[in-house]
Amino acid sequence: MKTKTKILSTIFIALVLVAWFGGQASALSVPGHLMDVQWPSSSPAGYSDMSVDIKVENVTGDDGIYYSHTIYLNGTNTDNAEPNIMYGGFQTVGYTGSSWIGKMALFSVWGVSSGSAEPGGWGTTFGGEGVGYSVRIAYEWQVGRTYRLSFRIISQDATNYTYAAYLKDMSSGVETRIGRIPIPLGRGKMYSPVSFHEIYGFNGTSPAVCTDISTSQVTFTSALADGQSLSPNVYYVNSYGECAGRNKSSSISGGVRSTFGDILASTSTASPTTPAPANTPAAPAKPKTNTTVAPATPVIAPTEAKPTTADNSAKKATAPTPSVVRAVKPNQNKKILFGLGVSLLLVVSLGTFVFFHKNNLVNISQTKIFAHLKSSLSTLAKRRA
Repeated sequence: MKTKTKILSTIFIALVLVAWFGGQASALSVPGHLMDVQWPSSSPAGYSDMSVDIKVENVTGDDGIYYSHTIYLNGTNTDNAEPNIMYGGFQTVGYTGSSWIGKMALFSVWGVSSGSAEPGGWGTTFGGEGVGYSVRIAYEWQVGRTYRLSFRIISQDATNYTYAAYLKDMSSGVETRIGRIPIPLGRGKMYSPVSFHEIYGFNGTSPAVCTDISTSQVTFTSALADGQSLSPNVYYVNSYGECAGRNKSSSISGGVRSTFGDILASTSTASPTTPAPANTPAAPAKPKTNTTVAPATPVIAPTEAKPTTADNSAKKATAPTPSVVRAVKPNQNKKILFGLGVSLLLVVSLGTFVFFHKNNLVNISQTKIFAHLKSSLSTLAKRRA
């Protein structure tokens, strides 16, 4: 009887482990970059004007997608421990600081606390992955059109550079200012930007499995620094583990194309990914909030520009915009049903075990049972570590 009891308890633990791994295997970490491409620049003095052309060629689904250009500054942030970085771009779904809206353009700087929003726009501090200030506007960008995203020093006084960000519709020629943010002179001028293609959650939800992520394809081309053309170097493409093969980058004239999802079947899968430049991390690692970024070490851009689930869950719950509230996707329904099925199996297994061994349970040493459970779970923890 002791042998049967040990066998049944082992089976029960195995069922627990199946349920645990089943619930964890499909989880995706968001926000997360789909691709990062660096545009190395050569002047140690830095630049006063940088730009890149961005064209979204395809996007489907209801996830948050961010098409962005990160700007590194060549000075030092002596005011706080935030990275010496600013960035901007446009999103499928934007956050004003109090509510979610539709398409948005934004410009954000880490380690500052103020800026000037445009009429009808918003200015807000941000937190979560770092602390800083962001200016934002509603912007109805269109699939298939090219937009030039620019960052410029537009004025200087005794203490600050005033940086401004712009989006120019290259079809109409209309340029729109996103907003202005002053930055201490000591933080420096711009150098070696990094463009990134990102997935993020909103309204407290995020993709559960690879096939839940929206299809998205974008090109980054014609990067300039004070009018000087920059050449791209793709140094990171995220496969999301189980999503391997769904995320690719390819070389195009003057830049790169980043593709995620089913659209891969109709695009080139040739990857231009080259070894990362010296001192560039080969794996994604957002800069820690207690470090500053030295000019010689480009890092993957931080992803502050929308609130995280942790620090804005209350706001999301009280002020969602109906037009962007996500529906539960079919794969999420399947995952819920799988979890319920496994839970029911566990209950039935435990009930069967108790029914057939109720007369012997009193003779089983609790110490031995718990020791057995502890040993099994300890082994599992080591394997997951």
